[in-house]
Amino acid sequence: LPLTAPLSSPSSWASLLCRPRGPCLCLSPSHCPSLSLPVVGDHSPSSTGLLVEPTPFTHVSGYANRFNEMLKYMAKAGENVEIITVDDTPEAPASKFGYPINTIKGFRFVLYNEIALTFDLKQRTLAVMRRFKPDILHVTSPGFLVFVGVLTARILKVPLVFSYHTHLPVYAKQYFPVPGIDNAAWKILKFVHNRADLNLVTSPQMKEELEASGLCGQGSRA
Repeated sequence: LPLTAPLSSPSSWASLLCRPRGPCLCLSPSHCPSLSLPVVGDHSPSSTGLLVEPTPFTHVSGYANRFNEMLKYMAKAGENVEIITVDDTPEAPASKFGYPINTIKGFRFVLYNEIALTFDLKQRTLAVMRRFKPDILHVTSPGFLVFVGVLTARILKVPLVFSYHTHLPVYAKQYFPVPGIDNAAWKILKFVHNRADLNLVTSPQMKEELEASGLCGQGSRA
C-alpha cells in the first residue's frame, strides 16, 4: 500500500498503522546531560505540526505549562508551527504566540469529564497538515490523536515524535478498575509508541520503566 493511498477503507488505515518504525526514547534536556537546547537563531527555521490533546490552552495543569513554554521558546527561535487541538469551551483561542490553532470537535471523556478528546474521524488533521507541509510531527500521548498522528506521519512521510505526559496504566487502574486494564494499557502504548521515530518522556524514572516494559526498541538514548 503506497503512503499516499486514500484512507477510504478500514484496510487502508490498518496497513498504515501496523508498520513498525525504529523508536528511540529520550529524556527532556533538563534531565539528560548528553542533550542540550539549540541556541536561538543558530539554525534555519523548521516547520512543526503539533497535535496536542487535551488542549493546553484552556486546561490548567503542569502539562499545559510545558506546552506553553515550548511554544514560547519556538516563537522566540522563529520556528514555524501549526497546532491541532480539541476544545469545546467558548474560551478556545484561535492562536497562541502567533501560531494558528485549529480546534476540532471532540467529546468529553466519560471517565474524566474535565478533558475533551477526539478521534478526528473527518480527517481534518490530515487536511491541515497537508496544507502546512511540516518537517516533523509532534504528538502528545496518551490520547486518541496518537492514532491520527501515526497515520498522518506515514501519509506525509515525515518523522513522528511522541511526548508522553500521563502514565496511562496507572490512570487506567484508577479510573477504570477492572482486571487486566493495566495490561491492556501497556499493549496500546507499545503499539503506538513503537511506531514513532522518537519518544520524549518527563523523567529518568519513566524512561527506565517504559524501556523495561518493552516500549522502546534499540537505539534508546539516556
